[in-house]
Amino acid sequence: MNAGLESRDPAGAPNPPWKIVAASGVVIALFHVLRWLPPRWTYGRFAKRLGWLMRGHLKDDVLRHVAGVLGDFPDEEAKQRFWDQHAMHLGRSVFEPIDLTWMPKPELLERIELVGGDVLEKVRAEGRGAVLFLNHLGSPGAVVASLGPRGYDVAIAGNAINYADANGMYRLDRMEGLIQRMFRGVSVERVLLGDDLPAKMARVLARNGFFGMFIDFPVEEKHTVPLPFGGCRMDVHIGPALLALRHRVPVLSLTAVRTGENRHRIVVSRLPLPAPGLRLQKAAEVLLQTALEEMLLVVRSQPEQWWPWDVVRLSPNPPEA
Repeated sequence: MNAGLESRDPAGAPNPPWKIVAASGVVIALFHVLRWLPPRWTYGRFAKRLGWLMRGHLKDDVLRHVAGVLGDFPDEEAKQRFWDQHAMHLGRSVFEPIDLTWMPKPELLERIELVGGDVLEKVRAEGRGAVLFLNHLGSPGAVVASLGPRGYDVAIAGNAINYADANGMYRLDRMEGLIQRMFRGVSVERVLLGDDLPAKMARVLARNGFFGMFIDFPVEEKHTVPLPFGGCRMDVHIGPALLALRHRVPVLSLTAVRTGENRHRIVVSRLPLPAPGLRLQKAAEVLLQTALEEMLLVVRSQPEQWWPWDVVRLSPNPPEA
């Protein structure tokens, strides 16, 4: 089974409509302007309104998915409280990476607490590199900025920035350039899906580096498997687990949680590898399930901080489950 991660960005994609180009220019300009605004604006009034703009039209989907995974809300007040906190989280997650990009290194390290540094050091001492299983809990900016500034050799795989409408898929090269710049600012390599990813992953591991892949939101519909996740099954891409097992390197789980105003805690743990003798496909499912169970503990305690509630693909558990 060839389940290497593939890019959604087609080769030779045309330039986007001028309105999208203009909107990208505005976003890039805001990247330089927003850092001068007072935090009480960006992390207060602006953040919540932005979160509503981003997900307000999907509120019913979000609440239905939360109830499917975690159970029904006890009352309407709890439901509204979750939604307000989730909207605030989404908005803050847009502003935080901008602040972290411009932040002096000592302040950045003080704001991002690392729990599990001893795990990283033990793995690095083994000299084989490691695969990082990442997820969309907490702030994505904190995930990217947590290890590079501490001297770890890190590469993170991600989909190219593009725009899709009824007429097709368009490349947003200037936006991709901005994301690349933000990664370089915290000493992290960004590897695009489909851009010779297996070979680049092998090079990172060969130099005893850490290669990160997200496991909780598939970037394509192929090569997904439904695995138990709370009260439902969630579609996850099996590619990261297959690649990790083929390289026979340690696999670490990395999860972020916001603890204050642009303050974050990153927790790193080593995942047990499946028992020998399993078929590769089955072993990959077991490894992913272990990672999801660990992630679910945090989702239960901080459900508002999980980004993909609107797009997660869920299905009912079979009756025997």
